[in-house]
Amino acid sequence: MINKRYGAVFRQLREQKDLPLSFFEKVGISKSSISKFERGEVMMAYDKIYCLLDAIDVSVAEYDLLINNFYSPFQELFFIEMQKAEFSQNKKRLQKLFEEVDGSSPTLMNLIVKSKISSLSNGEVHKILEYLGRTSFWTYFELSLLQATIEGNNIEASKQFFSKIEKNIFKFQGVFKYQRKISLIVLHYILNLALHGEKEFSLEMYSKIIKVEYSEFDFFICCLKGLVKGFIKYRFDDKKEGYKECMVALERLEELGSKELRCYYEKLTNITVLNNLN
Repeated sequence: MINKRYGAVFRQLREQKDLPLSFFEKVGISKSSISKFERGEVMMAYDKIYCLLDAIDVSVAEYDLLINNFYSPFQELFFIEMQKAEFSQNKKRLQKLFEEVDGSSPTLMNLIVKSKISSLSNGEVHKILEYLGRTSFWTYFELSLLQATIEGNNIEASKQFFSKIEKNIFKFQGVFKYQRKISLIVLHYILNLALHGEKEFSLEMYSKIIKVEYSEFDFFICCLKGLVKGFIKYRFDDKKEGYKECMVALERLEELGSKELRCYYEKLTNITVLNNLN
């Protein structure tokens, strides 16, 4: 069955730019083909749709949003809800989200949610790493799988794996949509490394994450970078100054309007407990 909205939306875009059907003959698509597409009589091949959109300076992502009435796909909305529940440490909500995907989605999706509730087994981690190791084309989903495996698992194994797939992560750094996700993954990973005393590797990873472009425009990520910088200093250099930097970063996170964020990162770093022990 043909989804007539594809052609209808394209027609609206074309008409609001005052472009005749003949305009697209320069990209090798006839007026009759476009006319049938716009009326919903035929479905245009993807490569031709891409050419049409490129000719009118509209991205595929923007077109997709228009097709779906600016409603994000299930997976994207699901990840947003999961992150909210994780930051607020809402175990009941996380459990409910797990139940929503359990049995109705691919097992790998289930494991992403499960990692937020409890530790993954060695077999589950191996399954994810095996999949990521043989995957050439990464998306937001693969980045989420990676995040599920590198937090709280075997440090030596995660270091080796992270080195192997590093290019797959940082090649996204120029894509604005993925910058926050990349920053969250790597900064959380650095915190985990520092907690386990991995000075050299945590410093190496930090030197790479600070080069990710545009994240300086994201106040949350800037605060998180400050926390990571202070935590590294606390663990490996100057406990007094490092603790001060961590507290400043945590206070700024709270100033974002969510005390939950501060509580989440205090618990994640264990910084107040560690400082009291010293």
